[in-house]
Formats: sequence, C-alpha cells, structure tokens
Amino acid sequence: RDLRSVGLSPTVIFCRCREVLEESTKSKIASFCHVDGPDCVLSVHDVSNVYHVPLLLLEQNLHRILAEKLQLGSIEGLKGRLDLAMNGLEEKATMWNLCEGSMANEKVMQALASGEKDLDTLAGMSRSMIDWARMAFKLDRFEKSVKILIVGKYTGLQDSYLSVIKSLKHASMAVERKLDLIWVEAAHLENDFENEEMGGEKEYKEAWEKMKSADGVVVPGGFGTRGFLGKVCAAKFCRENSVPYLGICLG
Repeated sequence: RDLRSVGLSPTVIFCRCREVLEESTKSKIASFCHVDGPDCVLSVHDVSNVYHVPLLLLEQNLHRILAEKLQLGSIEGLKGRLDLAMNGLEEKATMWNLCEGSMANEKVMQALASGEKDLDTLAGMSRSMIDWARMAFKLDRFEKSVKILIVGKYTGLQDSYLSVIKSLKHASMAVERKLDLIWVEAAHLENDFENEEMGGEKEYKEAWEKMKSADGVVVPGGFGTRGFLGKVCAAKFCRENSVPYLGICLG
C-alpha cells in the first residue's frame, strides 16, 4: 500500500521467513499486493548457508521472471548464450527440492560435494550454476573447523571489519574448513588496569585465553593510540609461539 501510494507497483515480492511460504499465503499476498499471481511471490526462507539462496530463487523461477520483464531474449547479442533463458533449467533445480528446507537429493548432493565431473543428471543446467551448487552443498559438509582470532579496536561494531570477515570466510572455504571467528578488543591485551577504557583484570585474562586458543591471528587496521600496544603484544605473542599471523595496515 505504501509503495502504491508513491506510484510504485512491485513486480516480484520476496518474503523473508523461517519456514517455507505456503501456497495459500502466496496467493493472499499476490492478491493484496497486485502482482501477477502467486508465482511472483517468492519464499526466501531459512537455509543452511547463504549460498543456497540463489538456488532457492532459481527453483522459484526468478530468472524466468527477470528475463521476461526485461525482454532479455530479444537482445540480439544474448541469443544462444543466455543461460537464464535455457530450457530445462527449472526442472534440474527441483532435483534439490529446495523448497523443502534446502535439503538435496542425497545422490545429487554427494556428487556436488565430492566434485565429481560426471554430472549427467544435471545436463541442461548452466555450468556456472553447477559450480555454484557444488560450492553451496560442499560447504554444508565441512567437518573440521579453523579458529581465527581478530584483534581489533572496533569489535563492538563488527561491520567495520566486513571486508576482513568476508575474506576469511572465502579463505576457509578454499581450504574446506568451517570458520570460527573469535573477537578480542586490542586494549584488553594490555595490563593497564587503571584506565577503565582498557578494561579490567578479568577482560585481560579472558582476552589472553582466547589468544592462546587460536589457530591464527588477524590484526586489522585502526586509528589512534588506544589499543596500539595490545596489537603489538598480539604480534609479539604470535612471533614467539609460531602462531600464523596476518597484519593489515596498522596491524
């Protein structure tokens, strides 16, 4: 209603929810929001990892909707090489039964996770989507984890280190490990208990316990003098104890 009041009419509605959206609910939303039927109301429910979301949307034909609304098939340069307009894409996606909680057919999941190249069952799906699906399902099967500690000055606002977090996640995927991120405030590694900003003895002990349990340490950049000595202490500890260390900028 608010969108229509400013002259905007949605083509597709994404419904973020915990469970799969029921067809009756889709029909009701479509009717009240004036979209072209329940097929334009997509269920974006909880999945085991974020990389399943494109597969979730693929099964619900978002690519078809976009191709039709944007008239991609009529573009001369895209004819013959537009994966999104290929026949058979949807029926291959349904093999994973993604709308039932994103749990794959066991045979297909094993083939994807193992990296087998002989995937005749997926013939007709674009090569890029096969690779993407393999990555998504393989991530679910990681058993070993790696514990990486981030020593920062802005740990209360972790979005400050978003690029570092994403890089670590991709690196852990490359070596087939679950990423266990541990956060330590740089100032808590210093034993300056008189300064309240630096934390007390309790925070100091907890910070060093975390440091000693880590498989690797990352010290990202920061500004100002607060926590500077804590970062130096972290680097010194890693050097003396042969702990893998990555310093970025000030780190």
